[in-house]
Amino acid sequence: MRNVVARMPALEWPTLAIAVLIYASWIALTAFHAQVPLPVLVVLGGWLVAWQGSLQHETIHGHPTGIGWIDGAIGFAPLSLWLPYRLYRRSHLAHHGAKVITDPGTILNRATVYPDAAPSPPRCNRPWSAR
Repeated sequence: MRNVVARMPALEWPTLAIAVLIYASWIALTAFHAQVPLPVLVVLGGWLVAWQGSLQHETIHGHPTGIGWIDGAIGFAPLSLWLPYRLYRRSHLAHHGAKVITDPGTILNRATVYPDAAPSPPRCNRPWSAR
């Protein structure tokens, strides 16, 4: 029994709590949508969809449990209604498998290609300045 417990991944409780908060908020917002002013409904709904998209991304990368089927179940619900989880997971993992996209040295990886640092300004010739 000790070996089984030692091999279990650590649970990320804050991420699990956020997952519960996202889904509970979505259910509440859906159930009470008629009582919520439309601008508030749009803002809160958009925020929850975006937050759940971030949660889905985390589940694809093995969070919060490190157990694939549990993480998949946590991120499976398609709150955005436009991208099924399995399709998102498959395309996202393919993205990580494509060296041309994920290698920081390639021109296609704009997320990690930064311009070279600006050259240092010329030093002045004042005797008190450090050289």
